[in-house]
Amino acid sequence: MDTFTLAQAYYLAEIIGVFAIILSLVYVGRQLNQNTKATKIAASQAFVQMYNTFTSDLAGSHEIADIWYRGLADFKGLNPADTVRFSAVASQLFRVLQSAYIQCKDGALEEELWIGFEQSMYDVLTHRGLKDWWLIRERWFGMEFRNLINNHPRNSATSKSIYPTLEQT
Repeated sequence: MDTFTLAQAYYLAEIIGVFAIILSLVYVGRQLNQNTKATKIAASQAFVQMYNTFTSDLAGSHEIADIWYRGLADFKGLNPADTVRFSAVASQLFRVLQSAYIQCKDGALEEELWIGFEQSMYDVLTHRGLKDWWLIRERWFGMEFRNLINNHPRNSATSKSIYPTLEQT
């Protein structure tokens, strides 16, 4: 009868240890994958909430909605107080959009969701007033985000006014 030597027990323990490490790494990999999915879901929900807050605030105030509408048509024609209000609203919108863009680029936001944000951004940029605002305030935003907007063909076939009653230029 063969005897089980101490050396054989050592090698068997090494083999079992290797398998245990491999199983642990597989488990950690699955956990990371699940955490990544959870992070993307949380980021998506957060950006949808921020965008919904923006639109809710806009829709909830007749005064702000009126300033937004007039500013989209003619930013340069707004009185000084309304220029400040319009700039605050536009800045809020573009901060949300820039943040969503960065998160998508970094893989924390689903590209499908970004596409919707991006298209709404291009649609609102069909209006002369927001184009005028952007030319003045684009320096408030990161270079990559500015390039994204500035390199998009204006009034492309894919961009449509969000307010068809406003004249687009």
